[in-house]
Amino acid sequence: MESFKKHWSFKPFQAKPPWGVGFSFFLAILAIPLLDAGVVVWARNVGFLDSNFDASNMTFIVLQLTVLLMELVFIGLVLKAKVKDKRLFSLKPVTKALGLIKPTKSQYSELLKTAAGYFFVLFFILSPLVGLLPESITSQEQQIGLDKTTTSMLEIALSGLILLVLVPIVEEVLYRGVVFRSLTRSMTMPIAAVVSSVLFALAHFNIVVGIDTFVLGILLCLVYSRTKNLWMAVALHSVKNSIAFVLLFFTNT
Repeated sequence: MESFKKHWSFKPFQAKPPWGVGFSFFLAILAIPLLDAGVVVWARNVGFLDSNFDASNMTFIVLQLTVLLMELVFIGLVLKAKVKDKRLFSLKPVTKALGLIKPTKSQYSELLKTAAGYFFVLFFILSPLVGLLPESITSQEQQIGLDKTTTSMLEIALSGLILLVLVPIVEEVLYRGVVFRSLTRSMTMPIAAVVSSVLFALAHFNIVVGIDTFVLGILLCLVYSRTKNLWMAVALHSVKNSIAFVLLFFTNT
């Protein structure tokens, strides 16, 4: 039991982030969704999307790339204002505050251990439990704008850039680096992990995906708190997304 607690317990952050809970929730619940909605409305008005918000795969891919890059730039700028860095082209104070630092061997060890724990839970606990849910729930598909009709190597490569690189970076910066860190200022680490993971799950608008995402969120908070390195959370998120990427483009399921 002591060994279990030693390896699977949260470690408090030594320094408080320069952003609070109110700012974090404003960013995650209002500002970023409004930014996304604005891009979609603009795309429809200029004809990139039709009246049903449908478009070709490449158009969806370009729009997703645009949205993710805009989110990353926007988050970086508002966090830069929070850390009160007056250097115009420097993001070092922001990346340092988030924990986007060079990983160490011990941090990689924590990453591998947490990844093993996640996949154990995914395949031996979550999958059987999801199988007990009604088909009306399990048959829901998460709409990500990418599908198996994507056959161009360029489209697949860009989709990989989205799912394996940009999405993990943006979501980890937002939900772990900003939201989770801010919550630890006023509540215990486990409760902060639960609250931020609920928010993370709700953002996926799918019950089955939300269950998986909630569990993933808890473990992402865990590896972030234990390593103090947000790149470890990004890496685990990317590994998880690689499964979806392979299933989407390289299997017949």
